[in-house]
Amino acid sequence: MSIISKRNLSIFSFLLFFIIASNTILYRVPLAQPLPDGIALATLFDCMIVIPLITYLFILRKRFSLKYILPVALAGYGVALLIVPNGLL
Repeated sequence: MSIISKRNLSIFSFLLFFIIASNTILYRVPLAQPLPDGIALATLFDCMIVIPLITYLFILRKRFSLKYILPVALAGYGVALLIVPNGLL
């Protein structure tokens, strides 16, 4: 098993931070209010599809099987629950 390259780890970290920060800022900044319909589904898509996909592409692709994607998707769902206000889910 090889070690993750620093380049892949830095790109992954940047993308992960950008996705989570942009979704969090969207719900917290009053400038973005009122939020359009379906924005909670977009956040769920980001957290449950996009984050596991970039995790697979940058970290898991050469080392592990696809069975590790499900825990990452469930963790993304948990993050989405923390980001999206209760009334929008």
